[in-house]
Amino acid sequence: MGDPTVDRAECLAAVVIEDGAQLDALAPAWDRLAEDAGSPFGAPTWVRAWWRHLAPRGARLAVVAVHDADELVGLAPFYASRRLGVTVLRLISADLASRVDILARPGRELEVAGALAGALAAELRPDVLRWEGVDASTRWPQRLSHAWPGGRAHRLSHELARPGPVLELAAHSSYEEWLAAKSRHFRRRLRQGRRALERDGASFRLAVRASLDRDLGSFGRLHSARWQGRGGSLAVNAETMAMLREVGEELIESGRFRLWMLDGPGGEPVSAELLLAARGEVASWNGGFDADWGKYSPGIATLAVAIEDAYERGDRRLDLGGGAAEYKDRLADGDSPVAWQTSFPRGARYPLARLWRLPEQTARRFSGSAKSLLGPVAYNRIRRTLRV
Repeated sequence: MGDPTVDRAECLAAVVIEDGAQLDALAPAWDRLAEDAGSPFGAPTWVRAWWRHLAPRGARLAVVAVHDADELVGLAPFYASRRLGVTVLRLISADLASRVDILARPGRELEVAGALAGALAAELRPDVLRWEGVDASTRWPQRLSHAWPGGRAHRLSHELARPGPVLELAAHSSYEEWLAAKSRHFRRRLRQGRRALERDGASFRLAVRASLDRDLGSFGRLHSARWQGRGGSLAVNAETMAMLREVGEELIESGRFRLWMLDGPGGEPVSAELLLAARGEVASWNGGFDADWGKYSPGIATLAVAIEDAYERGDRRLDLGGGAAEYKDRLADGDSPVAWQTSFPRGARYPLARLWRLPEQTARRFSGSAKSLLGPVAYNRIRRTLRV
């Protein structure tokens, strides 16, 4: 008698999608899958907008959809690129957001992995699969490795891990209870700062569809200004802003795109924080504030308002994004690290795929030395110019 998981996987149909129009047709079922998984950056609106505005030159769409009859039960949002004769699969938008990953109906992950592995090996034949900024606890690299045709497990290289500060909102019944668990010093500073902002005529608000274009412009300006003295931002440019506008137009009315603004007494925005949500999971994407208002800690104050709002909506967790930062440490009550890994399928092209990694590994080692030599401002300015 065969393995029941394998038997069930053989009943699934995996299709490689290389045409953006096909993605559009899949969007409603895909969105339900992302919502059920609590994956803000797995939503089709986010993924399709990234592909339209930020896809690298020469890249080709390689999304794999897995169906059980008419039900979408899994989706792998890959794109493919080729360099030095090596085919590489990457997760769409992983350069811009943390915890992008494969989606699957809960309880059916192993079946979906079997169907995905078969389609990837037969149709896309990747030499390398990159897992960038994924949740460190993800099992998808291992699932695909174990399900790969031929019975030879991938070589999995673990390259980098970074902190992923989170707020477990469900650990407290309300915003006030969450705040009460913080240090007395933090509570006092946060409350005093908010009172001072309101006393001086500042006010918080959530962007709405009618204000979206103007508020996104303010968000981009505030974010870029914060990075101006550090060599510029790699995250925000004209293409990214066009993408965010598209995402916002589709998701803002549902409350899944949350752009919190802090306006000064004259109505000019002095702080902005952008978050995305999916059924109880909220992810902070980025923000910025006017340095002239720095004494009020406007960035933390705006995030605190977003946290209070998340409690009112009944959200379970707020992800502050990959990477350590002092403001994240003040707000977070847990750590869910993000990781960078690479899978190398075994086969005739395996040695070539391993050689493909050498330039990137060399560049990573050089970048550490360059940052020390040039200083963070010049280093970030060069990175922004070269987009590396």
